[in-house]
Amino acid sequence: MNGRVHCGLICLLATVLSNAQEKYDANKPLSAETILLARLRYIVAENMQRMPNYTCGMAIERSVRSAKGRRFQLVDNLRLEVALAGGKELYSWPGAEKFEERDLTDMVSGGAIGTGDFALHVKSIYVSNSAQFTYAGKEVLNGIEAQSFRFEIPRSMSGYSFRVGPAEGIVGYKGQVWHNAESLDLMRIEIDVHDIPQHVPIARGQSTIDYARVRIGESDFTLPRNATIVLTDHTGGESRNHVVFTNCRQFAGESTLRFDDPDPALLEPVTAAPVTVTLPAGLDVALRLKNAIDGTKAAVGDPFEATVSRDVKVKGQLVLPKGAMVSGRIRYINVGRTSTPVHVIGLSVERFAFENKKGAFHATLAEPVVLGRTSSRLADRVPLNFREPEFKDPRVGVIYIVAPLFRLPSGFTANWRTLESSGVQQQ
Repeated sequence: MNGRVHCGLICLLATVLSNAQEKYDANKPLSAETILLARLRYIVAENMQRMPNYTCGMAIERSVRSAKGRRFQLVDNLRLEVALAGGKELYSWPGAEKFEERDLTDMVSGGAIGTGDFALHVKSIYVSNSAQFTYAGKEVLNGIEAQSFRFEIPRSMSGYSFRVGPAEGIVGYKGQVWHNAESLDLMRIEIDVHDIPQHVPIARGQSTIDYARVRIGESDFTLPRNATIVLTDHTGGESRNHVVFTNCRQFAGESTLRFDDPDPALLEPVTAAPVTVTLPAGLDVALRLKNAIDGTKAAVGDPFEATVSRDVKVKGQLVLPKGAMVSGRIRYINVGRTSTPVHVIGLSVERFAFENKKGAFHATLAEPVVLGRTSSRLADRVPLNFREPEFKDPRVGVIYIVAPLFRLPSGFTANWRTLESSGVQQQ
């Protein structure tokens, strides 16, 4: 055994003994369970210590069930990118230029959403001195023999925060962990949040996180594979998120230095540096959808592209030519469970580009768009409770589709109106 491993186990043994349920007696040998727990915590800590900054795709299926309901009803699907960098969980929309240093609940509208399941729960349970462990014995998990421990972290020592709307508070929780009996790799964590401040409108929270070995760069690491989170409110209603992590990879900038003269045939033509253009507020811009948005496949976070369908001028000066490319993202999907389903789709346009010009595109739909069954009045088409989606961002344009399924076809055109602060430079 090398010195680094030996030191790590000794340090963790000291931590385990300080939190042990049994009273430590220097004249008695350490129990096999105490030594096993120290080994498990060391393996998890070592896995985290050597892990590089990395990112994974994150697909979330959100559903709800009423207190009297038997089945969960789908709310929406989300697609995100999550990164672990510098000990923090960071999030972004797929294909975005940077990760957001803001709370995930500020990015995603409506429904239940939470953080910590990617990496931070592991750190709190295994690396901190907050958890009290009790050996639970051996059992078979997914056909594999596993060693199991129960744990508990009181609210006074917890860093786990619940946030529901403006209400937020630290919670206490308990649960169980399973490790492969042969390799000692982490297999599963179950969490039961039971000690919740009264001002937070949640009665209980439960999470199950499954782990597997994943190749990142040249090494294998134990990472979450999927997670299921269920929150129960005080009426008995439940919100469930099923999360799947995919395509985990290291992210790092790389550059290559060359000191020889390059082959002239390999030189790319010199192009003018991009110019950032600022669009004034109040411009009406007709955008034509480049590819269809299919409701059977679409998820919140998915990008889309559109083109400007006619020239946009200000005082005779061309500011956006026909054919300019515009990129955007799906920000909201909901459906009303009424006699006639009403799909509420929130879209945001974000950037535009043409020739060597680019800029931020902040806009909303110039007027409500209602598709589907014809009616003489908007009130006949859209139930009142679906006219104002939970997402209040003014830069999101809302489309109502009265139909069992929704599809925005390629070529669908809508009129958008620019808002203040358009033209923020893109990095």
